[in-house]
Amino acid sequence: MKAVGIRDGRVVDNFNDADEVVQAEDLEEVYEGASIVRRDADSNPVFDITDFVVFEERRAAEWSKIRETRNAYLLDSDWTQLADVGLTEEKIKEWKAYRVLLRDLPDDSANPLTVEWPTQPS
Repeated sequence: MKAVGIRDGRVVDNFNDADEVVQAEDLEEVYEGASIVRRDADSNPVFDITDFVVFEERRAAEWSKIRETRNAYLLDSDWTQLADVGLTEEKIKEWKAYRVLLRDLPDDSANPLTVEWPTQPS
């Protein structure tokens, strides 16, 4: 069971913006913007599946943009891992850690709209 914030009949990500919080049963994910079509006999919300499809398309497009940006950041920082780069061992480790965070980014974030990018070493 998952808690879902509702405002004006639509799912919101931030519970502080919600008029009510409900439990959604048998749903792996309920997406921001999904509409409640009706309530079942136990007052659980039943969501409009077309909202899920639209959000999934938006989500896939966002993940694609994130991967593209992530790959550009990795490419731009490739030079930091070369043997003759001229950086201190400490700086090389900082850059290596940054690159690991970039590579793990899609797997570490559940929502592509709230991705927190790692800070590039100076």
